[in-house]
Amino acid sequence: MVSQSARPVNQPPSLYYSNIHDQRKGIVSEQLRRFPKGSVVEENVESDDEQKVYELLRNNFPQEGKASVLIDYSSMSRVWYAAIILWFRESRILQPFLTFIYSEGKYTEGIAKKEVVIGDIRTVPGCEGEAYKHSRTASILGLGFYGYMSLCVCEQMEPDIIYTILTPENPVEGFDIANQEGNKELITRATDCFLVPLLSVESAYRCMMDIATQHLAENDEVTIVPMGPKPHVLAAILAALTDRRICTLRVKHDDYGEDIRPSGAIVSTEVKFVELITPKK
Repeated sequence: MVSQSARPVNQPPSLYYSNIHDQRKGIVSEQLRRFPKGSVVEENVESDDEQKVYELLRNNFPQEGKASVLIDYSSMSRVWYAAIILWFRESRILQPFLTFIYSEGKYTEGIAKKEVVIGDIRTVPGCEGEAYKHSRTASILGLGFYGYMSLCVCEQMEPDIIYTILTPENPVEGFDIANQEGNKELITRATDCFLVPLLSVESAYRCMMDIATQHLAENDEVTIVPMGPKPHVLAAILAALTDRRICTLRVKHDDYGEDIRPSGAIVSTEVKFVELITPKK
């Protein structure tokens, strides 16, 4: 069964929660005018070096007042934008307002025919979840181009319950993510499969949190493995940073490079941090 949408979800307890709102291309240019031009800082940073990202942020942002930050994560590693969110969330003396920009890319048919080799599976910085083992594990798998890679990841994790999330849009003409070998098997095994728009961080976040909240209430371990488009990866990181009981993983694999061209579709996602106040008993 493939669900067309996910139900709204109540916010679980957490120090901060992310208020997420997507804006489409027509509003993006207007938003960009809010960010004044300043000096350019260029640094070479390894794709999995979150410590260097923290250092750059400490050296280039004031430690008081408000900060409006524009992040173009179209070509960023997930470690980088996870580190950016985590640093601003933990810098409580700042009042950050983060705007994430993503430009959708067009892929060639060759990407569907590539075979990838998995290096290892690691946690995203700040998204480690809980340290102890629960009786059941629920895994939310974001499906992408490489169906057999997703299947291999699932086999290594051996979850008790599987959910799959994928986009209904076809990134390549004649290419269907749901019909990729490996993905088809996972969809068959899954308790439920959700179709989430490619460019909607908000929809992906709500879908993931809806699933996670249900299983956390049953004291299950919840793990998210986003292997699809970057907006869904961002949603998975925000979900784990919303509730520290959720673990978000990243899969390292060989990168053979790919000719990606812009499609012209752009989406911006606004993220605010709001401190939750626990009511007095």
